[in-house]
Amino acid sequence: MSPTTKTTASARQRSSIGRAASSDSSPSATTRLIAVRLLVLQAMPDAQAFYARRGFHFTIEKDKERGKRNRTMFLDLDQVADVA
Repeated sequence: MSPTTKTTASARQRSSIGRAASSDSSPSATTRLIAVRLLVLQAMPDAQAFYARRGFHFTIEKDKERGKRNRTMFLDLDQVADVA
């Protein structure tokens, strides 16, 4: 991949990817047949509150994750569907 076609994480920030992913997991979206149960992501510190407001939860912090800035978060789509 050439340097001009390489996409960095910082280039994708604030591009509504997180909003699109969490809105696609809304209760109305989960009433359709889907093959995804969990959405899992590595949230940067300044994005963690954004994902928490959309129903994501932190995983239990494991040794390999301690001391790192980004935290693993997940959204259980089955629980979202139960609320609908």
